[in-house]
Amino acid sequence: MPNIAIGLFLFAVSIFSLHGSAAAETSKNIESAIRHAWETNDCKRAASLMDEMRTTSSQAVYSFYQAEAFEFGRCSERNIDKAITAYKNTYNISQSLGAMHIGALYLNEKNDPETAQKWFRMMAVLFGSEKRSTVEPEDRYRISEAVKDLFVQALFGNREFPEKEFEEALKWAYQLKNSDAKQIYEQALVFEKGLNGYPISKNAFNKLLHLAVRQDYPQAAWRFAQRLLDEVKTGKRALSAPMGSLTTAAHGGIVKAQVQLARTFRDINKNTRDLERAYEWFIFARKNGADVDTEIKHLTRRIDPTKAAKIRKNIEQNNEIPR
Repeated sequence: MPNIAIGLFLFAVSIFSLHGSAAAETSKNIESAIRHAWETNDCKRAASLMDEMRTTSSQAVYSFYQAEAFEFGRCSERNIDKAITAYKNTYNISQSLGAMHIGALYLNEKNDPETAQKWFRMMAVLFGSEKRSTVEPEDRYRISEAVKDLFVQALFGNREFPEKEFEEALKWAYQLKNSDAKQIYEQALVFEKGLNGYPISKNAFNKLLHLAVRQDYPQAAWRFAQRLLDEVKTGKRALSAPMGSLTTAAHGGIVKAQVQLARTFRDINKNTRDLERAYEWFIFARKNGADVDTEIKHLTRRIDPTKAAKIRKNIEQNNEIPR
């Protein structure tokens, strides 16, 4: 079974390769040579190869091998603190490789299950809680199973593997996935900012953010809309791309989203109705405290005065909400 686990590990790592395609073969040759030098206790050769790796391979791969040397005392003094630091350097670059090792070291070597659990939870959010479905490709399910197996089987020699801790992390991730959108969004922010001792993970943040967006949580929708707006500015997205998220956020009471939705309708300006909807949202946003008088004044000149008066009455006096 350990051989199966290691095979799955290599499969999972290949999915998240750290090598550029042009340099991949060279890097693999160096890595194989380093492992052979370690096995034969040729430390002078290993040191030379590590120096070569530093210049020819990615920094993440170099840090990973440096961490492994410290973890297992390969041609160096065994030092778990330095191993964790090096694995964290790898993680900070790759956002995947190294994280599972950090969790295992905190659990098995530092006797710190709380910190270990936070790393395992991040891994569970990324890979462990996915289920086979028609939406997810087959590879996603296989990666999930591979990463899960890594924690359950003896990847790290004869040391006890954190099966219980990772299973608890899987359960937590599953519960989180089925919790309310506010909780999901708050946990997304935890991974974005590295709060409460959790690792920063852009991937986990994005995954949870999208989950909260799919549940129509206004704060998440506004955050996602801002990202789309940035891509609109750089020409990567059409002007209409943020409309769905902006509408969710605007109806959720986010005034800045109401103003931006109005501006988007105004700038799209495909027909008279777009301008009227822009006017509706500007009036509604002003009612909620937005300083948009100048924009309303300019837009008033572009729509029918009778229609503008009706819109103001419906929103300001009849308390209607734009659709």
